[in-house]
Amino acid sequence: MGKQYIDPNSRPALLQGQTGFEFYDRNSDPDDIAGDSEFFDRGEAADIRYWQKLKALVAHLLKRKPAPPPAAIYPPSGRTIYVAKPASDMRAGYDRIVSELAGRGHTVVPRPLEDIPLKSAVSVIDEALSGAEISIHLLGEKAGDAPEDELPMVRLQLARAAAQAGKDGSGKFHRLVWAPGLWSVQPNAGQPAQETVRHPVDVLAKFDRQLPTDKVEGDSLSKFVELPPTAPRGHCAAALAFRVAGRQGQRHIALSLSLPGGQRLRVQPGAGVAAAAARGVASGVRRSGCRHQEF
Repeated sequence: MGKQYIDPNSRPALLQGQTGFEFYDRNSDPDDIAGDSEFFDRGEAADIRYWQKLKALVAHLLKRKPAPPPAAIYPPSGRTIYVAKPASDMRAGYDRIVSELAGRGHTVVPRPLEDIPLKSAVSVIDEALSGAEISIHLLGEKAGDAPEDELPMVRLQLARAAAQAGKDGSGKFHRLVWAPGLWSVQPNAGQPAQETVRHPVDVLAKFDRQLPTDKVEGDSLSKFVELPPTAPRGHCAAALAFRVAGRQGQRHIALSLSLPGGQRLRVQPGAGVAAAAARGVASGVRRSGCRHQEF
């Protein structure tokens, strides 16, 4: 793409022999001090031919665009995720999350292509939440439509998810909240957007109170796509078990870590463990109602 004419012999080696799209018109009079006529100048289109060249460039790039790789096919995961219906300012993020979760075999509720009916919003939300293991909420600045005599839709879903968390005796159900820390604001139509910094917890406070079990993020949206694995019963997230046995001429030291899914991690002993073994036989287990494994 050329904005001004450069002699082909003066161009970088990478561009030698290439034909580009000229966004200027050569002045045929070498003595004219006005020079070439640029199609784009001072931050805006200065010639109608700018848009014509731009369309031609886009068409050229689309023809060269490689075909996307085939989408990975995931078997049904058996997991149900509640993705709260967003206000209009978070629709793009909602569409991406739904696409990613569904592509990984998760069931997304409420149905992504259907709106929550305002007349029966509470019952529809509660029914969907009852079968979900977590709920995901995307918070911008808007709160969405409000059913009659109820909170606006974004706040209502947060409130119903909080109620579900209170009813869930296992402590498994919790809310994941994404409130982008970097937010674009357009003061008036026609003016450039301005970026402002928000604190995710402060954003949540505008819509609902924070729960101890909430996970609140303001960084990358992709963090919500990679859901943590579900830990089978009898295992906690990390239960450490160790056994140190020592006798003269022979020492056996083992550390094991119970992970979700029954995985085991072997850890080589450090100086502190070796010193304990030298003193004799010791064993200990730190538990939180979890099954432990020993090597």
